[in-house]
Amino acid sequence: MKIVLFPGSFKPPHKGHLKVVETIMKKYKPDIFYLIISKKPRIIEAPFEKKLHEFTPQELKYLSNKFKIDKVNKKVIEQAMETGVIPAISAKTTYEFWKTYLQTLPEKTRDKIKVSVAFLPSPVLTAFTIAKSKKLGENDELLLVKAEKDKNNKRFDIFDAIKVKKQEILIPTFRDFNSWQIRKAIYNDNWKKVEEYLPKLDNKEKKKLINLLKAHKNGRNHS
Repeated sequence: MKIVLFPGSFKPPHKGHLKVVETIMKKYKPDIFYLIISKKPRIIEAPFEKKLHEFTPQELKYLSNKFKIDKVNKKVIEQAMETGVIPAISAKTTYEFWKTYLQTLPEKTRDKIKVSVAFLPSPVLTAFTIAKSKKLGENDELLLVKAEKDKNNKRFDIFDAIKVKKQEILIPTFRDFNSWQIRKAIYNDNWKKVEEYLPKLDNKEKKKLINLLKAHKNGRNHS
């Protein structure tokens, strides 16, 4: 059995991510492809490229003041993101994006792709747990997809405990477009720009996804 694991935030996923999935399916022909989404929301507020744990105390204080939150700490800020007090993109919306994107692929291809939200604190740890549960043997192969910037990231070392043939698939940095640039476009209400980051979809599906992002921007989506 050949298994692909692709853990990530994907908030939101863009056409480059879909192209990666499509290319891997064609080139490596895996039996199953796991797309694992981080369950943590991503804020629609500067600095767009940072994860919440990377925010400085000054940036956290700015968020607390702007959104009238009494306590200045990351846990409270994250709860405010999850409930829609602070505009942020949820894992549920990311899941909807991926399910819509995968409909553009041939049925035989998408039937092998399993999309899920991480059930552990991180998508990498969830991916490892999924791989361990498969009880892979010497004839099986594990392909781990990660960003080029994470090539030497120690959090992926846990996969060394799985004694099967393994291969890393490194994704080059998306220089022309990436998820934080989409969040910036959402923040600026530049919906035409947001559409440029989406894969080719029919107008109905495109409108559905844009409306999901607008709901997050306006703090109406509390999922």
